[in-house]
Amino acid sequence: MPGCNFGCGLYIRENGALEVDFRKSSPANAGKLCRFGMSLPKHFTPVRSMVDGKETTPEDAAKEAAKRISASKGSVAFLSLGNTTSEELLAFQKIAESYLCTGANFEALPKDVYQTLSVGIPYNEMEAAKHIVLFIDPYEQYPLIVRRLLSAKKKGAKITSVWWKDMPLADENIRPAEISKLQLTKDSLVISDFHPLSDVEQVKSVLTLAAAAKVTFLKPFANSTGAYILAKDAKQKSLVQIVDDINKGTIKTLFALESDLSALIPPETLSKLTNIIIQTGQATSVKANIVIAHEPFIRKKGHLSITKGGCRLLAAQARADLMRLASLQEPIRFQYSS
Repeated sequence: MPGCNFGCGLYIRENGALEVDFRKSSPANAGKLCRFGMSLPKHFTPVRSMVDGKETTPEDAAKEAAKRISASKGSVAFLSLGNTTSEELLAFQKIAESYLCTGANFEALPKDVYQTLSVGIPYNEMEAAKHIVLFIDPYEQYPLIVRRLLSAKKKGAKITSVWWKDMPLADENIRPAEISKLQLTKDSLVISDFHPLSDVEQVKSVLTLAAAAKVTFLKPFANSTGAYILAKDAKQKSLVQIVDDINKGTIKTLFALESDLSALIPPETLSKLTNIIIQTGQATSVKANIVIAHEPFIRKKGHLSITKGGCRLLAAQARADLMRLASLQEPIRFQYSS
């Protein structure tokens, strides 16, 4: 589901209104859901395909998008942070060619950290750790790990929080500027997160700790791991670069796949674009020139990669979204294996 990359298991019922049920057999969340998980139905407001404010079919919206992308060749950026299947992300990457952003600015980081950033650890290792160091606020950002942290603490683990405020569950609270005070061993586990707005210097600081301890990075977008794995060898731009290039006038058209531009790019920057093209399965607050409506996440067919590693299959039947992506550029063709 759109949300974090935790990989929670749940049941979806569509009886007129969308409803969410716990799934106790899921090893990721063991029948629990965070506040976001419980409120998922409100994030699936139906969306309509639009071209310049007029409703149209998804096919016609995709055709118009293809025309505008072709006319803007050399000044088009493509942005997707996950929130869709790996099959769609791969198709999107092929279309994007030289200006792609998945929110992972690997070029600014050491070459040997890709695996550490992309794939995390099994969640039960959190409960088995003897010393846990938090560079996140689990209550606000990833609430489903709180019970795992409490379980580890009950087994005797020490919890250190490196944050700008004190954490109630921590045995030790230090500020980010005091990171040198950390005393790590091979039994320590460092938990941080990685996302498009991450401070690169802080990420580097956390990565240096991997020499003395185990480090894992959580991610705030569904299938972020899939996006990072698929884009490993792709030349891509950072979110900061996209904003700078739009402000400079280098980028005139922005195509976003299942990404909330209002939360990522300042409105004054978005207003400088000639074309905003959004392909999405849920309503968006951004005023786009073209909206290509597609199936919501729960109806997609394809694969997801989750933080702890491993793959999940979305077994719904919708795959028309791949065809719409494929129609945006010739002569590329994509095959879908069922």
